[in-house]
Amino acid sequence: MMIDEHTGTASRHMAADEGFDLARFSRLARRHFVFTAVVVALFTAGVIVVSLTIPSSYRSTVQVRVYPLSGTPAFGQEQGLATLESLVTTTPVLRPSSDALGIAEEELRGGISTSIDQEANMLFVTVDAASTVEAEKAAIGVAESLDATVTASARTRLSNLSAAVAEQISALGDTGSIDNTTRLQVLQSRQAELDFAAAAADSQIEVVGTAESSGDPVGPTPLRNGLIAFFVSSFFASLLLLRMSRRRNTELSSRELPPAHNS
Repeated sequence: MMIDEHTGTASRHMAADEGFDLARFSRLARRHFVFTAVVVALFTAGVIVVSLTIPSSYRSTVQVRVYPLSGTPAFGQEQGLATLESLVTTTPVLRPSSDALGIAEEELRGGISTSIDQEANMLFVTVDAASTVEAEKAAIGVAESLDATVTASARTRLSNLSAAVAEQISALGDTGSIDNTTRLQVLQSRQAELDFAAAAADSQIEVVGTAESSGDPVGPTPLRNGLIAFFVSSFFASLLLLRMSRRRNTELSSRELPPAHNS
């Protein structure tokens, strides 16, 4: 019977240790209120000060519409918007804008984000910069440089294909046979298509309108950052107090646990 009583007492102490003692936690929170408040206040103030020292950034977005040329191996049709999007942050596209604005290429690349709309066949290029004017110039510059890069790439590819067809025409010669005449006509027709596509390659991409920007800074936002810092620091302070409370429960439970008796 004595063993049952001791076992029941131990079980109650273990349950109290595993549970959450709100009253004890409240006492612990009141006891350490000043320390907790100071830590939360210092952390929040530090985040706000850092946010205030970071220069404001402004955002501008430009729309790029893609017109794939049907029936040709031109860029827009074969590679798609995803590959076009990946070209935005490449050196050939960024270097002209970087040189024109006097911005380091890596800095410009870090401020660029892109998105695509498959249904509308649109690419959106967004640039964050130190001022609205700089952001707009950078967005337009990157979009126009992308247009030039894609056009040059398409023309080079189409010209190479046309040259390859011309070599086949030259090698075929003019033997006068029906088969050769038919093949020659097919090759000449293909070469004409490639030449036309190369001439029209600059119409594959269009920068729609001008760069759009709200004129308001997008970051940093000291008030928002301060609120986030306040709640985050309060959360971790509560976790620390909870851990201390559970530790205190364990210590008290071990002290109150009566010694075991042999039957």
